[in-house]
Amino acid sequence: MNHIDVSEFKARFKKTIHSVMKNVTIHFKDFGDGMWIRIAWGQTSMKPNQYRPTFVVYHTQTPYVFITSLLNTFRPVLCQALLSAAKYSQIQEMELKSRCLDSLKDLVFKRFTQVSLSLDARVTYENLKEKERIHHLTRETFGDGPLPKLENASYKLETTFKGEHGIAEKIEPFRCVVKFSSPNLLESIRSLAPSGVAEAPISSLLTCIPHRARNMFKISDKKPMQPTSSQATN
Repeated sequence: MNHIDVSEFKARFKKTIHSVMKNVTIHFKDFGDGMWIRIAWGQTSMKPNQYRPTFVVYHTQTPYVFITSLLNTFRPVLCQALLSAAKYSQIQEMELKSRCLDSLKDLVFKRFTQVSLSLDARVTYENLKEKERIHHLTRETFGDGPLPKLENASYKLETTFKGEHGIAEKIEPFRCVVKFSSPNLLESIRSLAPSGVAEAPISSLLTCIPHRARNMFKISDKKPMQPTSSQATN
């Protein structure tokens, strides 16, 4: 993690953007435990659009930055400014989106798991051992406390045709997108087994969201391993 001089960061950030684009206004504000940056983008013949700014929240003691309302046109300029100002060599986008900044921070910084999970006492269980098993698996997977708030998760599937040899090579892969949405998706997933909607354990494709800090996934066929030199035979 790089040590950041805040004044130098601000100067380098502005200098990098203004060296490429002149009609841009940049304002900094320290709020809470992060530095907030408001950027209004303009074009050569247009003034900065103050009604649709980009907001950047940067925690100087971490290698993470949170961005909202960024058009693809300005993405390369902003990324280069962040790299230059923070003195990093590369930047990588996380497959994680939400409208709630606090929840994004909780996921990225692993700041969740606390209080006790309360199950609805009105639900009658015929099998006490099964109830205990579900409660144990749920607690082991999601922890005890409130979970970060995410509104959706998406899974892109790409798989080849499984059938006669030779056919798969001639047919385009099957592609589809599966999306889950809820006002609080992680809490909804956690309640699936205790409420009897799904069997425990819940699929790892859903339970891995908080631990991997992402809610966008691409699922494809595993590629066969290529033989290495140590596996070669005469």
